[in-house]
Amino acid sequence: MDKIAFIIHTKEMYHHYANVFRMLNPNELDVVLFDHLLGDAEFMGKLSGINTVPLSSVHGAYKYRYLVSNHYMDMNGGTSLIKRIGECNIRFMYGLGDAKWNYADWNALYDYILCFGPYQAERLDFTGGVKLQMGYPRYDAYFQEKPEREPLQRKFGCNPGKKTIVWLPTRGKLSSVPIYLSAMSALTDRFNIVLKPHPLDLEEGSGIAASLRGAGLTHLIDYMVDNTELYQAADYILADYGGIIFSALYLDKNLLLLNVPGAESDPNIGGSNSEDIVIRGFLRSVDPGERDRIGEILSDEREWQMQKIKRGSLRKIFFASYDGCSAAVAASTLNAIRQIENKKGLFARSNG
Repeated sequence: MDKIAFIIHTKEMYHHYANVFRMLNPNELDVVLFDHLLGDAEFMGKLSGINTVPLSSVHGAYKYRYLVSNHYMDMNGGTSLIKRIGECNIRFMYGLGDAKWNYADWNALYDYILCFGPYQAERLDFTGGVKLQMGYPRYDAYFQEKPEREPLQRKFGCNPGKKTIVWLPTRGKLSSVPIYLSAMSALTDRFNIVLKPHPLDLEEGSGIAASLRGAGLTHLIDYMVDNTELYQAADYILADYGGIIFSALYLDKNLLLLNVPGAESDPNIGGSNSEDIVIRGFLRSVDPGERDRIGEILSDEREWQMQKIKRGSLRKIFFASYDGCSAAVAASTLNAIRQIENKKGLFARSNG
């Protein structure tokens, strides 16, 4: 099939791709959904107007000529899902961080890789696929729209008279929640504190939301929400490991990193050369023993004035400068890939 197909395995991926969907011809686009998502009416409503296809109906029936995914999905009998249902495979990078996983050997399965910027393109140089830089399409609206902060903060239960901390932890053993929760709860008299647990923790029924409801934070997000709104509402972002660090950097937000002991040895981080660890040499981080100083650090305006300068330099390393138009760049790149590959096919057949 000559359509461009995107495969979605978890609800959060919708926000990752949504801006690009709007830039593509809907008649030339399919969204392949893992079957467990089909029964979620709210989620399916967001895909209204886009042709959706259950993954179970694709298996063994046909292959898409062009398949976009954020990772290889699985291996079955030695063949990944993306190879089973796609001919020309295009990786659409999901985030920075988790270097051992993000730059693993399975990237060689891709014919093309759409990268956020020069750093990822260089790290993926070992693959045979073509690397193309697109910026960060997910956050185009952050640059295009300047909503009034007060109504947005009220949406998340915040007092507009206080500054707002948005805490976006990773999942599993590297989550900062167990270590820092009590210290954060103690700051609610001075700050609004909005916590959104990792989406996979919420979707997989880990019970984390139930355990946090009595923590005394300003607002707990245990529902589907676009992170763009959270960044727009935030005065400060708190993160630990993974893509949130770099999303905040891309959006030039005041960013405080929460350290978790043993992170360097985590199998997904990949050691001291991982960007999750290296970034801590440039941006302020807090160890567990300093957790009672978080409020003091956040209130130090000199800290954020200096960090803003550093963020500007780091941003050029990690991201191509397509602020507000990255989705258009990604969509035009996908259409160009299709044109190139179609011409290759015509040339091969004419010389076959």
